[in-house]
Amino acid sequence: MRNTIFLLMTAAVMFTACEKELDLSPKDKLSSAEYWKTAEHFETGANAFYRNLPDIGAIAVDHNSDIIKHADGNTISQGLNTIPASNGTWNAAYGRIRQRNILIERGNDPDVQEIAKRYVAEARWFRVYEYFELYKKFGDVPLILRPLDTGSEELYAPRAPRTEVVDFMLNELNAIIEILPKQSDLPEKEWGRVTWNAALALKSRVALFEATWGRYHQTGANVSRYLDEALSASNALINSGEHELFYSSDRKRSYYNFFMEEGNDSKEQIVARRYNRELEVTHSYGGDAINGYGLMFNSSFIEALLCRDGLPIDKSPLYQQTGDWLDEWQNRDPRMRQMVVVPDSAYVIFRNIDGQPYLPWITQEQGGYMISKWNVGTKEALNLGKNVNFAHEIRYAEILLNHVEALWEKHGSVTDEQLNLTINAIRDRAGFHSSAFLTNGFATAHNLNIRNEIRRERMVELAVEGFRYDDIRRWKIAEQVLDKPLMGVPFKSTNFQQIYQDRLGGEWDLVCDPTTGRIITQPDAENRWEEKNYLLPIGFNEIELNPALEQTVNW
Repeated sequence: MRNTIFLLMTAAVMFTACEKELDLSPKDKLSSAEYWKTAEHFETGANAFYRNLPDIGAIAVDHNSDIIKHADGNTISQGLNTIPASNGTWNAAYGRIRQRNILIERGNDPDVQEIAKRYVAEARWFRVYEYFELYKKFGDVPLILRPLDTGSEELYAPRAPRTEVVDFMLNELNAIIEILPKQSDLPEKEWGRVTWNAALALKSRVALFEATWGRYHQTGANVSRYLDEALSASNALINSGEHELFYSSDRKRSYYNFFMEEGNDSKEQIVARRYNRELEVTHSYGGDAINGYGLMFNSSFIEALLCRDGLPIDKSPLYQQTGDWLDEWQNRDPRMRQMVVVPDSAYVIFRNIDGQPYLPWITQEQGGYMISKWNVGTKEALNLGKNVNFAHEIRYAEILLNHVEALWEKHGSVTDEQLNLTINAIRDRAGFHSSAFLTNGFATAHNLNIRNEIRRERMVELAVEGFRYDDIRRWKIAEQVLDKPLMGVPFKSTNFQQIYQDRLGGEWDLVCDPTTGRIITQPDAENRWEEKNYLLPIGFNEIELNPALEQTVNW
């Protein structure tokens, strides 16, 4: 699709060397006043920022959370996280913030202010995005709002309190909401640019994070005010009619297909890293990409999935355990088969491209729940680098989940109408029957906690999109969900072990939990969760260069 955002490889020219226009200018001067003269200059400058949106390889993970197992383990729950010599995340973010500051400063020149206005607003959105990523990880961070040189006093500034950082982000977003166009007003050639919708969506995300962090970490933050900000943003998006949940031509596969090429530029999409086959802007995330990095679901995620009647497995009569390896796949949340590779299916990975039924990939470290979400699952997709399904950074389902959570946090309750607008709309798209929808009466009848069900829905719907670790930190439940063993498929309690031996030969005798028979992929003895891990440390080098920063609390 034609799109200015696809010109990403050339968009960075004004931040490195712009030979045709700046041939005689120093190539290390990022803010050359000779360049910033036309709307096209500012558009090209803003285009460079879109390269920094995370690709699928960065989004489609839930590292260090309770729902995903990495082959190398969970460095946070295992207590292996240490203070680095230099923190690359910190330094890279401030490098990108500098680029945004350059465009903003140049665009505020009265001579070009009007023609640059929109692109300055985009730069401000990307600056907020970077600060939000920093603030989530480190808490208090320095607010640098102009391009610095070697003599700038801000180089030695202390961290700004997190409330100051949050208020800055929300004020910025409130300001650019008044400037940016709506997504529906964009001509096709501008699809993918930051919009009014993106500003509201990010505001919803930022405000909910701070409200819940403040409440559950008892920071003294004005929780009610931040919840009001979150609700005003989500309400505006919901009432605008700009967005809706994606439904596929194959309705039963709508959830899965949203993350395939069919979901590109649907009305569920708000912000995405874009790809285009014609322009050869593609990626290699194919049928085996996620799992090639050693990522698999943990059993805690599988067991949290509801049955088709809307009840947890410990309450539903539909959940049966007969000793067959496919028992846990029967009568479950329809998303299960759209997120996890189904045993004995025709899903294609490098191990069974000869057409053999899929046999779950297990080792002592990887428990057999291979991820299919984001993955094309065909022979043609394997390692060819020609895939163009977008990397969705913000989508409408998240806004619905933000909205219902903010409502519950604000009022301590939600109405059935509000549940239908949010949770039940998501369940309907997933493939649940209306009898399985969450209502206050349904919760009372089955002794369900509404808050917990809201959190469960968020965990499932947004799994493998990078939310889970942040969610368990802001809810302050890491000590509950991370300080326990990680497990995979039920190997010794079913006929799974015999099937593996029959198909592959040899003796397969993995270490399993004696009660459930599940493969133990990370034993409890390896867990050393510490309170300090709610935030990350700054590198030694950063503090040596600027002692006013001080190290993160508890580090």
